[in-house]
Amino acid sequence: MMQFLQVMWLGASATLFALWVWMLCREMVQLSRDARHWRSAYSGTSSAIRMPISQLRRFFGKSDHQRQRRRLAALTAALLGVNAFGVVIWPSGLG
Repeated sequence: MMQFLQVMWLGASATLFALWVWMLCREMVQLSRDARHWRSAYSGTSSAIRMPISQLRRFFGKSDHQRQRRRLAALTAALLGVNAFGVVIWPSGLG
């Protein structure tokens, strides 16, 4: 019975981690596109480092990214929960 739980935990953990990485990479690519768009639209008005930082502020502050932030937060919480459950079901000793 314990091995079945461990196999299910590994599957759930791997799936959640893959989803989390995919979502995080997708958001980073979108933020990079937005920063490049803003930089080309307002060329010469800001430094190269200010635009990505302002895009991060916009991502965390504006409501148009709220759905993505909630999904990423939910996946992060689920991943942490699955890992916490793994501590319970996995044997503690290695040798």
